Amino acid sequence: MKQIVVIFLCLFATTIQSKEGHHKKRHHKAHEHGSGKLNLATDGNKLVIKIEAPANDIVGFEHKPSTKEQRNKINSAIKFLKVASSNLQLPRASGCKPEGSSKIKAKMAEGEHEEGHEEEGHHKDEEHSEFHISYTFTCSNIESLNYVKVLSFKKFKGMKKLKAQGVTKTGQFSKTLNSKSPQFDLRK
Repeated sequence: MKQIVVIFLCLFATTIQSKEGHHKKRHHKAHEHGSGKLNLATDGNKLVIKIEAPANDIVGFEHKPSTKEQRNKINSAIKFLKVASSNLQLPRASGCKPEGSSKIKAKMAEGEHEEGHEEEGHHKDEEHSEFHISYTFTCSNIESLNYVKVLSFKKFKGMKKLKAQGVTKTGQFSKTLNSKSPQFDLRK
C-alpha cells in the first residue's frame, strides 16, 4: 500500500518547480464547470480511484445550501456516490470488491457535507465547491482489470467530462471521459 501512496503523491504533487529551482505552492485554479478529474492507481491487488467534480455538475449549485431541497440534493448525491457500483462499473473477472466504505465529501462554498452531515463554518475560504469521492477496492484477479466505466454521467447531467489518468502494473493511461465515451481503458 506504501507504493500506491507514492504513486498518488507523484501524480498529484502540490508543489511545482519554478525556473529558479525553488518550490512554489500551486494555487487553486478556478475549476471548469462540466469538467472534473478521475485518478486511478493499482498496487498489488489494491485499486484506488479518486474523483473530483465541481458541485455544480453534481447538484446544480455551488453555494451553501439554503433550502431543504438543496440539502436533500446534496444528501441524495452523496448516497448515490457512496455506493461504488452505482458510480463505477469494473470487469467482473477482476473480482474487485469495495474495501470498507467509500469516502465522499461535498465541499460547498461556506460549509462541508461529509456523507450526509453538515459542518458549519468549514472551508469558508473556498472559492468554489467540489465533490471529492474516494474508492478503494481489493481485487482477486487484478490482471483482468482492463477498464473502469463511469456510470454517473447518466445520473448527473451537469457532468460533461472527466479528465482521467491512471497508473497500473501495465502502464500509464489518460483519457477524457464523457457521456458518449465513459469507459477508461487500462490496456495498451
